[in-house]
Amino acid sequence: MVKVTGMSKQEKREALAKLLEKNGFYCEAEDVRTDKKLKYLGLSKKAYGDSSEKLTEDVFGKDYKDLAKLCKSLKVELDPYVWFD
Repeated sequence: MVKVTGMSKQEKREALAKLLEKNGFYCEAEDVRTDKKLKYLGLSKKAYGDSSEKLTEDVFGKDYKDLAKLCKSLKVELDPYVWFD
């Protein structure tokens, strides 16, 4: 479990980026590292077949609580769905 108390904004951003990378969201991790005014985090992955969506909570599994906590502490709105296109 990530403890955001005492972390700087940059440390939170790096923790969020690493969590995204751990779960295969490399482009989004780069956005978190570089976009200073990030307000919304939409997540998507490549689909092999028809487009679909899954709950972000289901995609991240046990990492979801840390993802949500980091986004909340950074005031970044987290999309409730991951889109597979």
